[in-house]
Amino acid sequence: MFCTALPAWSDTVRAGQLELDVVAPWQRLTADADGLDSNIVLHQAVQGATLDAYLAKRPVHLQTTPDSFYEQLDHGWRAHYGERVDLGWQEIAGIRWRFCRHPGRDDDSTLFQLVTVHDGEAYQVLVVAPSGSDDLPDEVRLLLQQIHWNDTPPVDGKN
Repeated sequence: MFCTALPAWSDTVRAGQLELDVVAPWQRLTADADGLDSNIVLHQAVQGATLDAYLAKRPVHLQTTPDSFYEQLDHGWRAHYGERVDLGWQEIAGIRWRFCRHPGRDDDSTLFQLVTVHDGEAYQVLVVAPSGSDDLPDEVRLLLQQIHWNDTPPVDGKN
């Protein structure tokens, strides 16, 4: 995967009704032809390691209740990752996230998947952290504290 970092910036990114105010030291990456156009990709160097956060650009409309959705999500995570999965709940800035931590491919990283439901839609953030990370990195918590909901649809009907 080849991505190019843009200069430090401050901006608001949007995925459905979710808005995220992004500030330095996070950098938004631009995707090449590797199919990253379905995610907003944010990057940060931390003490010689890197953190990447992938925010899905489009939420998934639920076909069931939020409780049933979370049960299905847990079942899928357990089936896919088995004994290596750690599930729980995280509340960050008033938003309740279903949390999944598991080793990345070849144990070279730790992946954190966070999913929340708002107004009948599921939103996901995938975080790639250094191998052996037991907790969601503080830098990611600070980033996620900048999330807020914009429940007013755009005037032109586009997201």
